[in-house]
Amino acid sequence: MKRMKFAHVEGHTDLTYSEDGSNIITCGADGDYRVWKGYEDDDPECIRVGDEATAITFKNEKIYVGTDMHVLQIFSHPDNQTDGIVTRFTSTITHISFNKDGSKVAAGSGDMTIKVKDLAPSSKNKEVVFTGHTAPILSVSLDPKSEFLASSSCDGTVRVWCLTTNEQVQSWQWGPKSNDFSNSPSLCRVHFEPTTGRFLAIPFYQSSTVKILERKTWKEVAELADHRLKDISICCWSTCGKFLATASKAGDILIWDMQSKAVINAYQHEKKTQICNLAWNPVMNTNKEIAFCDCRGHIGLLDNVTSPDGKTQQNTKASNSVTCVGDEDDAEISISQIKKNTGFTIDEENGKDVFTGVRSSPMEFDVLDDVASKISSRPSSPLASTSRRRYAPSKKQEPFQPGSSPDHLLHRYMVWNNIGIVRCFGEDGDQTTSNIEVEFHDTSVHHGLHIPNTLGHTMAALSAQALFLAGPALEDGSSKLVCVNFAAWDGHKEWTTTLPLGEDALALAVGDSWVAVATSRRLLRLFSNSGLQRAVISLPGPIICLAGHGPKLFMAYHAGMGMDDEQSIGYALMNIDKKSPIGYEWLANPQLLPLGPECELSWAGFSDEGTLSTMDSSGLLQVQLRPGMWMPLLDTRQNVKGKSDHYFLIGLSELEKCVRCVLCKGARYPPTLPRPNIALLDVKLPLCDVTNEKTQLEEALIQSSLQMQLASTLDQTGFDVDDPRDKADRLSKESLMKMFALACQAEREVRAVEVADWMLSEQLLQLAVKYATRARKRQLANRLTSMAEQLVSEREAEETLLLESTRSSFLSAPNASHTLDEDRDMFASTPPILEVEDNPILQAKQRKTSVAGAAPIDGGKTIRPMSQNRKNPFAKKTSITDDSSPGATPSPRGLAVFDQPKVTQTKTTTGPSKENAKTKMTKQPTLFGMKKTAKEVAPSPQEISPESQDSLPIPAQQPPKSGFMLWLDQNKAQLKVDNPECNEAELVRLGAQKFKTLSEEERQKYTRKRKSSGDAEQPDETVKKTRPTLAERLSTFEA
Repeated sequence: MKRMKFAHVEGHTDLTYSEDGSNIITCGADGDYRVWKGYEDDDPECIRVGDEATAITFKNEKIYVGTDMHVLQIFSHPDNQTDGIVTRFTSTITHISFNKDGSKVAAGSGDMTIKVKDLAPSSKNKEVVFTGHTAPILSVSLDPKSEFLASSSCDGTVRVWCLTTNEQVQSWQWGPKSNDFSNSPSLCRVHFEPTTGRFLAIPFYQSSTVKILERKTWKEVAELADHRLKDISICCWSTCGKFLATASKAGDILIWDMQSKAVINAYQHEKKTQICNLAWNPVMNTNKEIAFCDCRGHIGLLDNVTSPDGKTQQNTKASNSVTCVGDEDDAEISISQIKKNTGFTIDEENGKDVFTGVRSSPMEFDVLDDVASKISSRPSSPLASTSRRRYAPSKKQEPFQPGSSPDHLLHRYMVWNNIGIVRCFGEDGDQTTSNIEVEFHDTSVHHGLHIPNTLGHTMAALSAQALFLAGPALEDGSSKLVCVNFAAWDGHKEWTTTLPLGEDALALAVGDSWVAVATSRRLLRLFSNSGLQRAVISLPGPIICLAGHGPKLFMAYHAGMGMDDEQSIGYALMNIDKKSPIGYEWLANPQLLPLGPECELSWAGFSDEGTLSTMDSSGLLQVQLRPGMWMPLLDTRQNVKGKSDHYFLIGLSELEKCVRCVLCKGARYPPTLPRPNIALLDVKLPLCDVTNEKTQLEEALIQSSLQMQLASTLDQTGFDVDDPRDKADRLSKESLMKMFALACQAEREVRAVEVADWMLSEQLLQLAVKYATRARKRQLANRLTSMAEQLVSEREAEETLLLESTRSSFLSAPNASHTLDEDRDMFASTPPILEVEDNPILQAKQRKTSVAGAAPIDGGKTIRPMSQNRKNPFAKKTSITDDSSPGATPSPRGLAVFDQPKVTQTKTTTGPSKENAKTKMTKQPTLFGMKKTAKEVAPSPQEISPESQDSLPIPAQQPPKSGFMLWLDQNKAQLKVDNPECNEAELVRLGAQKFKTLSEEERQKYTRKRKSSGDAEQPDETVKKTRPTLAERLSTFEA
C-alpha cells in the first residue's frame, strides 16, 4: 500500500479510473472533481461543479458527476467542458453505474428512485424510473448485457429488476434499516461480474459474508467468509472477472481469487478509516492495481494485489481442474467431465444427455481457460497470429415522427409544423389517461381542439384539411387510425378505421387529400381524407419515418444493416394523384439517404416550396437538388454555444433563405411549458474559409443560382415568383461582377475568365470587357471579346433553329396554305370545324350546304353561301365602278359589306349594256372559297386573266439559309451520334463552336452556297438584300 494523500475535504468521497487507466478521477464534499494524472501527480486539475459532489464515474471519454443540484451532469475529457445533463432527481445522487458498452446509465438517489437512461441516439434518450424501495438508494449495478439491474437501499433490501419488463424479479435482506444515506452502517455496494454478468456479488452486513449469486436463477453458488471480513460494505469485481475486492467499515481490504475462493492479499487502512469506494485499474495487463478513498477525503493505492511476484496463485487441486486424458499433448478434453460440470448427465435408459440444472463445481468458470492456454502455447501457423478486425452490427434506428418529441416523455409534442402544434399531456406515464391539444398558427383554418386520448395515440399528422391520430395497439386490441376532417361539410367530421390484428401503426404522414400509414408488417396504407382506402403497398424495408407535401410522399426505411455505428437508410419519393383511386407512382427509384458519420435521421420533410429536406443527429440540414443529389444548406451546430444545445427543426423556406427552429438548452427537444420561441436561422452553406470575401461572394452566387432555378420550376406550376426571381437575378449579376473584379485585383486572369464564362448576358460581358480595358489587361479583354462574339453567334444560331422549327411545324399544318394568304380578311368568320366534327347534326347540315353551294349557275359561276362571303365592315373598298357607267357612284368607305349580292349577267348586243353592267369586284378568298371540289381543275397559266391573278394566294418566300445552317444541316446527324445526351439547343451550341474552328476556305464554301441559293430565289439584283429581323421573320407566321 502506498502512502495516503489528501484529495478533498472530510466527507463522502468517490473515485474512478479513466478507461485507459492513466488518470484517477475523484470527487468530494468540497464540490470539486479532480483529475490526477497518475497517483504521483501532486498538481491535479480541479473543476468546480457545485457545493458538493457525491458520485462520479467515467465512460466513453466523458465524466459523469452527481452534484448537490440533484442532477447527473456530463463533462468532456480531457478538456473538462460541460456537455449536458443526463437526468434530474429531487434529492442527492448516491451512486452511478454503466453497462458494458456505455449505452445505458443507471443512477440512484436519496428520493428512493432509480433512473435508467438510454444514451444511444436511436433510443431518443428514453428514461425508465424504478420505484419500489422505501428508503434512499445506496448503490446500483447494471448488468453488462443490459437485461437486469441490481440495487441496494437503506430499507435493508437488495433487489434485482428486469430492464425489459421494468419489474422486480428478486429481493434479499442484506442488513439493518436506516433513514439516510449518511446514517447507513454499510454502503452495500452490489456488483455484477463485468465480463458476462453471469454472477452477482452482494455484501451481507449481518453475516459479514459475500454471497455470489448465479444469473437468472439467483441461486447462491458461493459464499466468501473470513475472520477479517467484519462490517463489510463494498464489493468490486476486477475488469477481467477473476478477482474480487471487498472493503469493510473498519478499513480492511481483501483480495479474493474467484477460482479458489480464497484470500490472496489483505490490506488495512493505516488509520482504520471507513472505505468509501474501490476501483480497479481497467487495463487488462495491469489488473493488479486498486485505488481507494476514505470518508476523510484521502485516496490510496494498492499495487501488485494479485500476488507478490505478480502472478496469480493457482489452485492445484485435481478436483478443481478439468480432467485431461492422453500423455504429453493434453489436447484431448474429457467430454463427459465437461458435461458433468455444466449440468448434463447421461440417461441410463436411452443414453441421451439430460440437463439436470445442477453443477458439480459452479464457480469453476475458468478451468477451460487453463487448458486453452496450454494448447495455445504450442507453435502455430503464421496465419493464426494475424489479427482480424471484427465488425459489430449497429443498432437500427427506431421509427419516429418528424417534428415530435419522444413518446416516453410525460408532456410532449406529437407534431409541430407550419400548420400548428399538437401536444400531449400525460398523467403518470399512462397514455390512455392523457389529453391532446391542437393549436393552429392561423386561427382562420380551424379553432383549437381538446381531445381525450382514450385510445393511447402516440403520433399525429396535421394539415390544413385534417388531423390524423394513430398509435400502437393496446392490450387485447388493435391499432386504430382516427381522422378529424376540417373540410367536411356534411356534418360528419370524424371517422375511425381499425388496422388488422397484430399490425401496429409506426409512422404517419398527410398530404393533399390523402394520408399514409406505415405499419409493423412493412405495409404502406393509403386513405383519403374522407376515409376511403386507396392502396396497400409493400415497403422495401423497416420504416423509419414518413413525410407528405401536396401530392408527394417521402418514406425513409432501413436499406440494410449498418456497421460501426453507421445507419444504412434508403428513401423513396411517391406521387399521389387525388383524382384517381390508383393514381400513385414512384417519382424516382429508391436510393440511399446521405447521413453524417455515426449519425441518425432526426427530421425529414419538405420546404415551403416543396423541396425534399432532411436533418441528421449532428444538426446538418440538407436539401435534394435532383434525385440522388443532395446539398447541405446549414450546419445548425455552428449556431449553438453549448455542446449540449441543439436545434429542433420546424420548417424552412428556400426563397426566403431561412430556417425555422427552436433552440433547446441542454436537450434535444423543447419543453411544452412554457412555449418556446421560434428562431430564424439564415441559410449558410458549409463552405471553406467562410470569413473570406471570395467565399462570401461564392456563397451568394450559389444561393442566387439555386433560387433562380427554383423560381423557374415554381413558375411552371403557377406560383408568382417574379419578385424573388428578379432579386436573385440581380444578386447573381452583382456577385459575378464582384468576383470578376476581385480576380482582376488579385492578378488571377484565368479565374476571371472562368467567372466571365458564367456570365450569360451580353451586358455583363460588355461591363467585364470595359473593366478589363480600364485595368489595362489587354489579353483578358481580347478573350472576353471573343467570348462575347461566341455568345452572340450561339444566340443567333438558337434563334435561327427556333425559326426553322417553327416554320416547318407551321407549314406542315393542314391549313398552312390559308394562313399564308396575306389577303385573308382578319374579321372573316371561320366555321366551327371541331364542333362540326363532333356533332352529327352539324355534319349533315354542312354536307347540305356544300352541295347547295356547288351547283353551277350561268356559265359555271358558283354561288357561295353568305356565311363564306362575309367581309370586314371596316375594310376599304378596293374597286370602283367601270368607266363605262358614269352614272354609278362608288360605295361609301367601309360599307361594301352591305351591298346586295348580284349575279353577273352575260353581255348582250341590245340595250344600254354599259349602263346596266355591274362593277366587277375582286373577291377576297376565304377558307371555304379556296377549296376545290373533285370536278374542279387547276387553270393553266394562259387561262389566268390579269384580274384573276390578283385573287390568287401569294406564296411566302423563305429567306435563304445562312452558311452555318447549311453546314448544320449536313452535320447534324453526326453531332447527334457523337452527343446523344444533348438536346437541340445544345447541339446548336456545339455546332457553332465546331463551325468556328473551320478554316476560312471551308466557311466561304458554305457562304457561296448560301449566296447562290439566294440569287436563285431573287433574280432581280437591283433589289437590295436586307437581313430581316427576328420580329419580321416571325411576323410572316401571324394568322
